[in-house]
Amino acid sequence: MRKALAALVFAIVGAALAGGFYLIGPPAEARARRLDGRRETDLQRLRLAADLYWTRNSRLPASLDELAKEAGTNIYSRDPANGESYEYSVKTPDTYELCAVFARDSEMGGNFWSHGAGRRCFAITAKVIKP
Repeated sequence: MRKALAALVFAIVGAALAGGFYLIGPPAEARARRLDGRRETDLQRLRLAADLYWTRNSRLPASLDELAKEAGTNIYSRDPANGESYEYSVKTPDTYELCAVFARDSEMGGNFWSHGAGRRCFAITAKVIKP
């Protein structure tokens, strides 16, 4: 009787784990999704900080380090997985590019921040933030 009960519990736990992996994927996949989400959020915050800098200074910062020194910016300029700095480069007086390396394709396509796996750059035009 005890062996049968233990086998039943083992089967239920195994089925629950298999169902979880089927629905959300293995832990490595969940981690990759979470890190890519963080990268997208970081880039969105960098964009807002650059717009704030543009509004205050009528120019773009020369680097992410300069942007980070601006009062009121709350940014993360480094990749959460490897600690490397995101890429930032000024292209014209009012446009710049932000780049990051993503682990997988974005889940929701069709928006500005959609991306494939690998290095992806986003061309951005600075905007004045109106109070």
